[in-house]
Amino acid sequence: MKAMKLTIQAIAALLMAGTALTSCSGDDDLLDEQQVQKGTYTLSVETAKSMTTRALALNGSTINASWATTDHIYVKKGTRWANGSLQPQTDGATATLKGTLSGVTIATDDELTLYYPKRDVPTYIGQKGTLEDIAQNYDYATATATVTAVSSGGMVAANAVSFQNQQAIVKFTLLDDVDGTTPVNATNLTISDGTNTYSVNPATTTNIIYVAIPGFSNQTVSLNATSLSGVYDFERENVTFTNGQYYTVTVKMSKTKDVYTNLADWNTTTETNPVLVLNANVSTPNPYKITRADGVIDFNGYSSTVNVYVQNNVAGRTVTLRNGTVEKEVDGNSQYNDGYLGNVIMENMTVYQNAYIDGHNCSIIGGTYYGGICNYTPDNVPAGTATIYGGYFNTLSAKNPPAGRSRGPYIIYGGKFKNDPRTYGNVTIPSGYSVKANPDADANDYPWKVSKD
Repeated sequence: MKAMKLTIQAIAALLMAGTALTSCSGDDDLLDEQQVQKGTYTLSVETAKSMTTRALALNGSTINASWATTDHIYVKKGTRWANGSLQPQTDGATATLKGTLSGVTIATDDELTLYYPKRDVPTYIGQKGTLEDIAQNYDYATATATVTAVSSGGMVAANAVSFQNQQAIVKFTLLDDVDGTTPVNATNLTISDGTNTYSVNPATTTNIIYVAIPGFSNQTVSLNATSLSGVYDFERENVTFTNGQYYTVTVKMSKTKDVYTNLADWNTTTETNPVLVLNANVSTPNPYKITRADGVIDFNGYSSTVNVYVQNNVAGRTVTLRNGTVEKEVDGNSQYNDGYLGNVIMENMTVYQNAYIDGHNCSIIGGTYYGGICNYTPDNVPAGTATIYGGYFNTLSAKNPPAGRSRGPYIIYGGKFKNDPRTYGNVTIPSGYSVKANPDADANDYPWKVSKD
């Protein structure tokens, strides 16, 4: 999107009326607030590129960005989105953003908020670790303009504005601290600032990972990297990242454990929380059965072409599945008699058939689920809770479970849905969050959204 130079400077943008506005002959052509009705308006924005852009390119120690005519900037008045969008009229470091808006009333002294991209609340779930991914999905910026005049022809004039980036961009270079030069080519990098955790799953293993991170000050930052050579950790105190800035950080990490590549070895090891990293698609054993009570299976972008059975039966212990595809089902077993007591996390997974909770307490953090999230358990065993933080969902389990089965609860903090998730029953939307019509670009596929208010 915008031409951007990732420096300490904020994005400067002048919000100006189109050329037709300059031809107005007098105040008679302007409507006061009492006269204005919902209609169609033309808004024009002069802007220079900054850290927010769809085209991000590294140039030494800065990130350059440029507008593309295919970019869309969206406008909101209060809680209501305007129909339509603004688009750059030319490619390049500077451009005029122009477009036709409708569906809202615009009057003098109104405040309009400009968004790139169109999203009420930024989410940083599902990052891939590249500038291209950040530019397309996580390059959030907003600006607020006060309308100074509206002509009878719908031309809008407003004061000058500055876009504000909602995050910093950090380039992490991961090295083994044994020699300080050997790359740690990660399948996953997790960054924690003590309050929030950001998990990045690169499409291919790499030791150079770009992450969009909302700014914070003087926090202790912990990094955990999984690679085929092992699991690595790093911690640093008093770290500050400022929104709108770009950081390059070389991290020398300490190896804390080896990883497994064979399911049988991983299932039977006495090690606590072992990590299994796939190095190919799996079709055996069939089913791909997880029998231990803790640990991580990092699919590393690969697929299971057979059912994946998770049988964690120890309360308080957690098995994590992340960064891959299951072409069949995720289940406890093939019967309707399972009620497992442990915890399961599914992070950035794609599941083509149903995912059965089967008594587990299951947390879902991103990914796409083409089947149902089915929280059924036998009547005589406790039901687990399915907690959803984000992702794309075709359906939850039906209100009326099969005979002899009980339907467990759902708690939803985020995500996008084919149907209003409240209609499924036994669904809790926590205080401070709400179900709303999805205002984002993927609304045709997923019309409903849960996010913070």
